[in-house]
Amino acid sequence: ETLLAESVAGGTLWVLVVALMASIDDQRGNVLSALEAGGVGYWELELRSKSLHVSARGKEIFGLKRDDGITHDQFLPSVATEGRAKRDQGFESVLLTGSDYDDEYRLADEARWVNVRGRVLKDGRGRPRRMIGVVLDVTDRHEAFAAVTESERRQRRMVNELNHRVKNTLATIQSIAAQTARRAATPEDFRRSFEGRLVALSETH
Repeated sequence: ETLLAESVAGGTLWVLVVALMASIDDQRGNVLSALEAGGVGYWELELRSKSLHVSARGKEIFGLKRDDGITHDQFLPSVATEGRAKRDQGFESVLLTGSDYDDEYRLADEARWVNVRGRVLKDGRGRPRRMIGVVLDVTDRHEAFAAVTESERRQRRMVNELNHRVKNTLATIQSIAAQTARRAATPEDFRRSFEGRLVALSETH
């Protein structure tokens, strides 16, 4: 009876473990599906082996094929050269402090920007074991910001040019007024001559 009870208990425990694993796998699948639907990529990095798992959407963002296997070191060239030092420094800081990772950098194709966010997971001894996170394509945001910056630069240039022209025009009017006043015999002569010259200046503009 004891052996039978132990067998039943063991079998029940095994069924529960399998059911729990299946439930966790289903939940993971649901989360990944939700991320994919939102255009968000998912990634996992094993810190010891440097093996990198990236979801289908994540690979699409990074310009990889769906069946491409990739390590962390193989991933680095996809980051634009000028952004690698900053990215590496931020990554090492996260491993030392355990804080969340959040960085934006341009990809090597020089056409797209990504926002990469992640969190360090530790083992039972408190040592960093792996990182998990998401990646978003933020190219549109950077292009919009660049467009606004360029628009503001053009506006400032136009305002500066307008200020320059207004100053020149006022200086011209001041000169016309002085010359007209010297030649006018009466205030009425001045008014008539000055108005005529202002009309000529206006037509020139």
